[in-house]
Amino acid sequence: MISLNGISKLNPSAWLRVNRATIQKRALVLLDSNSVRLPSEPAPNQSTSERLWYLPHFAVTHPQKKKVRLVFDAAARTNGKCLNDALLTGPDLIRSLLGVLVRFRQGRVAVSADIKEMFLRVKIREEDRDSLRFLWRNNMHENPQEYRMTSLIFGAASSPCTAIYIKIATPQNLNLSTRRRAKRYD
Repeated sequence: MISLNGISKLNPSAWLRVNRATIQKRALVLLDSNSVRLPSEPAPNQSTSERLWYLPHFAVTHPQKKKVRLVFDAAARTNGKCLNDALLTGPDLIRSLLGVLVRFRQGRVAVSADIKEMFLRVKIREEDRDSLRFLWRNNMHENPQEYRMTSLIFGAASSPCTAIYIKIATPQNLNLSTRRRAKRYD
């Protein structure tokens, strides 16, 4: 298990800069009960699910943003298996850049928006949460505690398709006047 107390697997990309002491200090806030940055809950002692999986995790930070992001490694293999092997990726629902640029030229005004922390806003069904368990401890002298994520995670093969599908399907489930407004800006 990779924890913040022993970061050993990091993305070596040039735009990521990791400082262990700074990350540990900031990451402890992530699981604070007052924090909404990491939607998780303490895992029950007994799991009734047949799909039980523990995710390794590590922290990354962007040099300019000073924000710590906890990344769960759904591709990490244990005994030759990983969580991503059991997930369906779904179709590619991301709009093509060319199509977006062409639609920007259709009207007199172009509007662009971003859904802040999109994956974290999509909740996981109760019966699937045991597949997203992880261990966490606040310092080296404590025993790790079990938690499980309550929302989509970065790194899971199914997360992009699931998040975009929900973004598309949500206006369709709302009332007619809301759907008309959403369609106008799609």
